[in-house]
Amino acid sequence: TMACFRTILISIVISSAWLADQGVAWAQAGEGTLNCRILENGGQASGTVTVRDGARQVASGDCRSPLRVPVGAYEVTLRLDGALDRPEQSRRVQITAGTSAEYEADFPTGTLVVQILADGRPGAGMVTISQAGRRIGTVGGGVSARLSAGSYDLTVKYRGQEQRLTGIRVSRGGQQTTTASF
Repeated sequence: TMACFRTILISIVISSAWLADQGVAWAQAGEGTLNCRILENGGQASGTVTVRDGARQVASGDCRSPLRVPVGAYEVTLRLDGALDRPEQSRRVQITAGTSAEYEADFPTGTLVVQILADGRPGAGMVTISQAGRRIGTVGGGVSARLSAGSYDLTVKYRGQEQRLTGIRVSRGGQQTTTASF
């Protein structure tokens, strides 16, 4: 009876190991890999990736390493790190079992600096940056803001005074320096 018990126990262990291996193979067969690459003005940059199925987030991470994703069609969003306006690009990506899908996004950005002058001398103030009526963010006078290439409206405040500057263009790879004089 003890020999019979050992035989049954060994059979259970071997069967469990085989089923576990099959489960891993079956799980991997239902997955693919997403390789993303984020560029800024054509050069390598850092950012994040989010994979969604409708409102449900399926996976997320950064673009430094491949992301394992279940088989299916998803909305994939890449976001550039470090830009004040938090730019993102999205597209539909199909993930197929055992293969890799690629998604590369290039973000055109530039730098905006607003110098504040009071009676011809540098002054300390705040600059609120907006685009198409949407507030992007606020920076101090003389501080560089990395933004997507485009046109911006600025509200510059200095000691209770306010000045509005409209249509300030930030170009790809460029630096736009603008002065507000009080």
